[in-house]
Amino acid sequence: MKTLFRKKSYIMMMLLFFIMIVSMATSISFFIYKMNKISSENSKNDSATIASMVRDSISNVFLRPITVSETMSQDYVLRKYLKESGESSAEAVEEEISSYMASIRDGFGYQMVFAVCDKSSAYYTYNGISKFIDPENDEHDIWYKIFCESGIYYELDVDTDEENNWDLSVFVNARVCDEQGNFLGVCGVGVEMKSLQKLLLRYEEKYNIKIDLIDETGLIQVDTDGEKIEKEYLDNSYLGNVESGVLYYERLGDVSRITTFISDLNWYLVVEDRNPNKIDVRRVITPSIIVFTIGFLTMAAAFTVYTIHDCRNDETIAMKTRLSLTDNLTGLYNRRAYEDICDVMREKGMSDIIYVALDINGLKAVNDSVGHNGGDELIVGAVSVMKEAFAGYGDIYRTGGDEFVALLKCSEEQVKEAIEKMDSMAKEWSGRLVSELAIAKGYVVCNEHKDMSLDEIEDMADHLMYENKTEYYNNTGKKRRR
Repeated sequence: MKTLFRKKSYIMMMLLFFIMIVSMATSISFFIYKMNKISSENSKNDSATIASMVRDSISNVFLRPITVSETMSQDYVLRKYLKESGESSAEAVEEEISSYMASIRDGFGYQMVFAVCDKSSAYYTYNGISKFIDPENDEHDIWYKIFCESGIYYELDVDTDEENNWDLSVFVNARVCDEQGNFLGVCGVGVEMKSLQKLLLRYEEKYNIKIDLIDETGLIQVDTDGEKIEKEYLDNSYLGNVESGVLYYERLGDVSRITTFISDLNWYLVVEDRNPNKIDVRRVITPSIIVFTIGFLTMAAAFTVYTIHDCRNDETIAMKTRLSLTDNLTGLYNRRAYEDICDVMREKGMSDIIYVALDINGLKAVNDSVGHNGGDELIVGAVSVMKEAFAGYGDIYRTGGDEFVALLKCSEEQVKEAIEKMDSMAKEWSGRLVSELAIAKGYVVCNEHKDMSLDEIEDMADHLMYENKTEYYNNTGKKRRR
């Protein structure tokens, strides 16, 4: 009886396996047919796809420096320094501002970070006062006068970097005003032109295209040929037909040209496709399909063998997996679990997530003064506060010694309330060895930054969290030990 049952089970497994193979082969064949038909009927889509990739890559490159410059311009610490520079003397805050600039440079890796005080005319970098700008007598400082008179909040400006061997850079200039709207000066960061040229060159060589970023007059702002930048012009007669975010397609003989306006940069992207029909869908996807097929057949065969032979270790394996994803001290998900969920979010998206970066203030000081038992007590206390504050909203991960990430599914208002609750509970918390608890935090509503990757979301949340940490140490006067 058992032999007959096993034989029937085996037949059913083989039948299911055969159906899976036929279904897969049919689906793949139909997919190849449809993709080739679409490609042959509309080569415009091929060129548009490439242009979209280029546009998104460029937008992503500038998203972080624009965000950093805007964040700097609204930072009360920088506002305070610029006020003091104008009211007392530029040298009085030189050390503080240079240290502030160095922290931005080290945190984000920009070659240039700067701030200009309007009243004192001091041009600060991480090396201190670089110069005193004089737009009336120094033509290299004309940018400052033009930007101030424009009244815009931020702009991109191609210029040479005096602090770094006069290398060509794209500066993100942001206006700094106090709480009453009074103009204090300008701050920003510089993006090396060489890094942009390397990015464009990779696309140009891979897809046989030519890429330019131009302003409304047609003047070239970014090109892989440095000799053309801010010297040569492209045709701008048709730019009035180009709408923001829309790919404007033209077929010009044997080439196609796609133009789009990138509103965040206030520049036009021009992509000339020298071979608009070059994408061979069959050639592109066939290797992937072969690999997928081999993998699928291997998986199916392994699954069949696995099913026929009874697996008695399922529960043991599941237990080991759970333990490998759990932090021993806190019981939270650990770094490995966090990396796994990040892979899922990269694949499926994270628009419904609110990303919260958390860090315990003063852990190193506790470890140094009380010992690691005190540090462990502080960590466990912080986790208990986080769990209660964020209960029902999502999961918390311990990603480092005193670093945590909460991935929440709720409204921004609920997150604010939860953070207020966490802060209140932290103030009331007291342990046996440690009497104080403070948690730095920064959150990003992913739905408001749909164009950003997970890595960029992480960076933004970390930056906001470190701002909060800096504010804590400034307010308390405590010494920061890391």
